[in-house]
Amino acid sequence: MFDYPDFMEVKKIGELLIASFSFKNIANEEPAELFRRGVVCLTVYNGQKDVILNLEGVKELTQPAIDAIRFLQRSMAIWSGRLVLCGMEKNIDGIVKAKKCFYICEDELSALKLFEQ
Repeated sequence: MFDYPDFMEVKKIGELLIASFSFKNIANEEPAELFRRGVVCLTVYNGQKDVILNLEGVKELTQPAIDAIRFLQRSMAIWSGRLVLCGMEKNIDGIVKAKKCFYICEDELSALKLFEQ
């Protein structure tokens, strides 16, 4: 399995990857770039697996972060992969834009249930 960056935790359950991030504020330039790199790692090394992106504790989604997630979503669609976001706080900045673009579950367990169907 690929070694993901230190700031990412990636769990594999069958063909499904669950990714979470150790930093919670990705509004500043450096964390936003690290987030983008982490998402690109999922794209490049994911193949045909499905991904749950757990954003628990993230306070703000900047436009570059949303763009990185959209890149992951489009890349996965090429391989018939699916992307689900979860753990987003109700008051997260950018949630309105995210809801228009992505499937969002309340928590990781709810997201896992989607892939069991």
